[in-house]
Amino acid sequence: MELLDMSVEELGASMAELQRIQPGGAPRNARREENLKAWLSAALGNQDTCIEGFEATDGRIRNSITGSLRQVGSEFPTWIGEEERGLVRMEPGMMHVDAVVAQDGSGRYRTIMAAVEEAPDHGERRYVIYVKRGVYRENVELKKKKSNIMMVGEGMGLTVVSSGRNFLQGWTTYRTATFAVSGRGFIARDMTFRNTAGPGNRQAVALRVDSDRSAFFRCSIEGYQGHPLRPLPPPITITAQGRKDPNQATGFSIQKCFVYATVPTYLGRPWKPYSRTVFMQTYMSGMVQPEGWLEWAGNFGLNTLYYGEYTNYGPGAGTGGRVRWAGYHVIRDARMAAMFTVRRFIDGGSWLPSTGVIFTAGLTK
Repeated sequence: MELLDMSVEELGASMAELQRIQPGGAPRNARREENLKAWLSAALGNQDTCIEGFEATDGRIRNSITGSLRQVGSEFPTWIGEEERGLVRMEPGMMHVDAVVAQDGSGRYRTIMAAVEEAPDHGERRYVIYVKRGVYRENVELKKKKSNIMMVGEGMGLTVVSSGRNFLQGWTTYRTATFAVSGRGFIARDMTFRNTAGPGNRQAVALRVDSDRSAFFRCSIEGYQGHPLRPLPPPITITAQGRKDPNQATGFSIQKCFVYATVPTYLGRPWKPYSRTVFMQTYMSGMVQPEGWLEWAGNFGLNTLYYGEYTNYGPGAGTGGRVRWAGYHVIRDARMAAMFTVRRFIDGGSWLPSTGVIFTAGLTK
């Protein structure tokens, strides 16, 4: 019901945006068309997540709702104000803080969830929650009504939200998240989100984000599901992106990062037939396997996916031994690579500057 409720809102926003498109208004229309693609893609993603949540059940409820959910398919034809600028760079002692969380009792709240629950619903101004250092062993969920919240910790590894929910305990993958955000306009800074369930417990999510236009700055997301830093049973993959329709504006773009794998590791595998992932200008250690990418189930998705690599470097970045799938590409044209930058892929120039988050808009030399 929660996922479908989010889809209703996304479809409603899409209809409203569609009505704003005007003949001859090319620049504005382009931005509105990108909004449409993002919201409709999210609605389709919610549909998949909902259906997959019934995988471990007897199927009766799933069968009764699947027909209705199949009708959600579609063809695709400054979120915060000036006062928020600089918040990400500002020290907590210098910014206006609405709520303080501290395990030692020096704040108003001892748990993060208690502070979230008392935050305003449907907030239009930025509401800042300062979380002092400590390991907060709780599951935190910011529902859709908790909008425009910023959470500030004292640093990665110092302010930690930790839990061990996992699939084998009876939770759906969606509900295993240690930290979950559905409210729009969320910003997090200087925090760690951690799921401690081991790989034997199957799905175990550290961070789940359903929020439109969220940003994470100096944050660490740690889990053990397919983690390439531990001596786990192979195969280990970094990504498993799920795009089921070629019109969905979804995918993973990993740019200017470091893949420090210490055990044999693959860059990705196709969770859905149109899986889309690119690695650009990224360092790869020698444990990234020569093939680079891994099958999910035989030939599934190998001709319809889009996997790409552009000017990566390091001992594991060579493309000579990479897979020969029809959907795999060594990107040589900078114009094609630019399609997956912050500026083009998530329209970052229209909303990230107002958050104060430091980012690279395009390709670097």
